[in-house]
Amino acid sequence: MRKKIELDRLEKMLHLEKAQAPVQFFDALKADLYAVLRNYFELAPDDLSLECKNEKEGCVVQMFCKAAGVKRLGGG
Repeated sequence: MRKKIELDRLEKMLHLEKAQAPVQFFDALKADLYAVLRNYFELAPDDLSLECKNEKEGCVVQMFCKAAGVKRLGGG
């Protein structure tokens, strides 16, 4: 359920008007991606970066993540 809420939030955010506040948009996007990825990887907020390029087909977002390790799933 939590992941569905996070995905819904991300989808709504992607549909917002990005031109008015691009820095705040990417800060919020980075925070949301970090919240999801830290469930699976050992990483610090500074280990995640985003780049955005406007291309003919649309906006391309590239994410770079430097994880110290993978978290164990299943608790044991």
